[in-house]
Amino acid sequence: GVLSRHKTLDGKMPAEWKLLEDINVGCKHLCRQYAVRIDGENGVTRILTSLINSLEDWSFRMLASKQKSGMLENDWVKFFQSVSDWLIQMADMSKFIGSCETPEDRRLRIINIPVEPEDIFKKIQQWILTTRSGAERGNIQLAQEVCMQIFAAFLIKKAILLVNWRHA
Repeated sequence: GVLSRHKTLDGKMPAEWKLLEDINVGCKHLCRQYAVRIDGENGVTRILTSLINSLEDWSFRMLASKQKSGMLENDWVKFFQSVSDWLIQMADMSKFIGSCETPEDRRLRIINIPVEPEDIFKKIQQWILTTRSGAERGNIQLAQEVCMQIFAAFLIKKAILLVNWRHA
């Protein structure tokens, strides 16, 4: 909004406009990355839910068997197989923690290039500096243009006075 009201004297958008658009695009990508990670869309939620359900299931089984005569050998075999599965799930989950790729992205082999917050901050700093210097440059151009207009008007008035003086 601000930059669109401050076009150059030629009527073009200032150079800072493109940098601001790049910042906006980068921020949108960064927000999407954070959403994928926070919402667990990267696969962590699915694995964690499965892991917790399995742990709860075995917790209830063990409590129930404790009240009886204990767990049977066959139950122990199943339990240790579950422990092995849990370790695999945790290894898989550790791969996805912090990742911005969804299972769909991995399935379709879509490469997501992560946006680094530091890059966005550097672009914002650069934009602030260029906008400030651009505004100063624009003020100087405007002042020069106004001075030229005033000087031209002054010369025209002097010329008119000179012509009127000669005819008088």
